[in-house]
Amino acid sequence: METDTRSRMNKVFATLRKNGFIAKQNFSCCNENARDVITKYVKSSLKKSLNKRRMVFYTKQDGKQWDESYTKMHHVPGVWVSFGAIRASEQIACPSDKSVGSEVVLAFRMAGFRVDWTDINSTKVFVYT
Repeated sequence: METDTRSRMNKVFATLRKNGFIAKQNFSCCNENARDVITKYVKSSLKKSLNKRRMVFYTKQDGKQWDESYTKMHHVPGVWVSFGAIRASEQIACPSDKSVGSEVVLAFRMAGFRVDWTDINSTKVFVYT
């Protein structure tokens, strides 16, 4: 992956962090585990006034798509990015997955990435690199 692409991706994740997301790159082994780890972290931090209700990440599995040999073999220049609302407590309101997805897609597009989010009920988007 080109340095410029990595730099732009880092900036998108930094921007999302500043906007209240828990934003992780190359995080955890798989989607289910990553969501579980983030939700448990938020639940354990509720007493510490952590007010994070949105997450965005790509896993180590998803990150393999940035490996040049994978991209050449599968002709897929990009990475799957997951997102969602964090439902850590019934007492605290959280945004819908759809609104979180809209914010994520907008952040990537503002950084010049092309994004596919063909199923608005999905909690994954494909970011072309």
